[in-house]
Amino acid sequence: MMCGGFKAESQATPEIQTMVETFKGDIETKLSAQFTVFTAKTYTTQVVAGTNYKVKIEVDGAKVVEVKIYEPLPHTGNPKQLSACTFV
Repeated sequence: MMCGGFKAESQATPEIQTMVETFKGDIETKLSAQFTVFTAKTYTTQVVAGTNYKVKIEVDGAKVVEVKIYEPLPHTGNPKQLSACTFV
């Protein structure tokens, strides 16, 4: 992999959906909302000292939430972290 900016967007995979679902409660809390629809649509990655994920999630009312999740390098033993979320 090559370090640098975010790659082109790709269609979300089942693994990306599973990842964002683990942060659903945190996202709802930060945005002061409750979502019944919560479907990852697209994502992109950026290699840093770990991996940044930027995911667009379709939520209720055809709205879109963009989240950023940081995955540290495996040897750190640290979990993924939600670093930002906003309506777009």
